[in-house]
Amino acid sequence: MSIRRNKDGQQNLVDLRSALDDCPRVADVYKLGGNWQISNVSGMVESCPWHYTERHAIQHALYSRIESKDTAKYHAGK
Repeated sequence: MSIRRNKDGQQNLVDLRSALDDCPRVADVYKLGGNWQISNVSGMVESCPWHYTERHAIQHALYSRIESKDTAKYHAGK
């Protein structure tokens, strides 16, 4: 699946959500209290840092890392 980019260079949130639905190892990404949570298919739940947005949480669930602001700026310039 291809994930499009917004004009500001960030990965498109709708495409990230769609990729998350297709990911066989991630059960859900949801907000509990003030933090985003990632649950995998085996029932393990990982709490994301307080500063993560939904986009960050999904990127972490899919790629085990988040995209930096510099990477988004790079793609915005293309």
